[in-house]
Amino acid sequence: MIATLSAVALGYEFADFGSGVYHWAMDNYGTKNTPVFGTQIEAFQGHHELPWTITYRQVCNNIYKICQATSPFCLAGILLLDNPYLILWMTTAICFINLSQELHKWSHMSPSQVSAWINFLQDWNVIVSRKSHLAHHRPPFDGNYCIVSGHCNSLLDNSGFFRGLESIVFSITGNKPRCETNERLLQDRVESLGIKSKGAR
Repeated sequence: MIATLSAVALGYEFADFGSGVYHWAMDNYGTKNTPVFGTQIEAFQGHHELPWTITYRQVCNNIYKICQATSPFCLAGILLLDNPYLILWMTTAICFINLSQELHKWSHMSPSQVSAWINFLQDWNVIVSRKSHLAHHRPPFDGNYCIVSGHCNSLLDNSGFFRGLESIVFSITGNKPRCETNERLLQDRVESLGIKSKGAR
C-alpha cells in the first residue's frame, strides 16, 4: 500500500515539476516561428496578455496538444516498463501532465464558475489554487510556473532553480528570458487596450 501511494504521490508531484519547467520555457523563449513548439509558445505568451480567455476553452481543446506530446512517452512506457510501481508512477504523471492546462484554467475562474469539489481541492491546495497562480501573473512574471498542484513553486522559486536555468541558456545562446526583457509590463498593456477580464484573473 505504501509503495502504491508513494508511486501516485511522486507521479503527481513530478507532473507539477514538469509543468513548471515547460511553462517557464514556453513563457520565456522562442516565438511563433520556432519549429515544433511555435504554436504552443505563441499560446503561452498570448495567455499573459489575455489570461482569462483560457476559461472559454472546452476540455478537449484545452488539453489535446499536451496529449499529443505525451503519447510517445506513454507508448514507450507500455513497451519498456515492467515494474508495476514505475508504470503507476508514469501513468499518474502523464495523466496529470495531460490535465495541467485544465487545472490551470480552473485557477483563472471564480468560485462561482466551477464546481464545489474544484473549490474544495483548490482551498486545500490539492490542485493549484487561484491565489498561488495569480502570483505568476504579477510583475516580474518570473516565478510560480507550476500549474498542477503548485507544490513545487516555493522550492523552485526560493532555490533560484529557474534563474540557474536562465543563466545556462544565456551562457550557451546569449538569449535573456522574456521576463527580463519586457520593456513594458503586460498588465499595463492589457489595461491600455481597455480590456477587462471575465471572472478571476
